[in-house]
Amino acid sequence: DHQFTEFTSIRLMGERRINETNIVGPDYSTITEGYGEFTQRLTRKISAVINGSYGVEKYNKAITVGTVTDIREDRVWNAGAGLRYHIQKWWEIGLDYLHRNRDSNLDFFDYKENAYSLFMKFVY
Repeated sequence: DHQFTEFTSIRLMGERRINETNIVGPDYSTITEGYGEFTQRLTRKISAVINGSYGVEKYNKAITVGTVTDIREDRVWNAGAGLRYHIQKWWEIGLDYLHRNRDSNLDFFDYKENAYSLFMKFVY
C-alpha cells in the first residue's frame, strides 16, 4: 500500500498459490496473479475505486473435453470500479462493478461475467 496524499492511494499485490481442483483428472492447479487498486477520495465521505487483476492458472494433469485432451491453462483478468460512502471512520457502504474474463486453452471453460455488488463494511 502507498498513500500519495490523504486523498489518493494505490495498492499492488502479487500471489502464487496452489488450489485443490473440483474437476476429474487434475489434483491441483497453480495460480499466479497480480492485483492493483487505485483509490481517490472525492469528498470527505465519498471515495472512488478502480481495480484490476491478471492471473494464470495451470493444472497439473491433462483432462479430456469432447475430443480434445490437454493440460488446462487459464488466463483470467478482472477490471472493476466502485464507490464508497464512509458513514463513520469504522463504517462504510459501497457499490461495485466487476468484469471478469476467463480465457482457457480448452474453450469449454471460457467465460465472461459482469457482476454488481452492494455491501456494508464494519471495521473494528
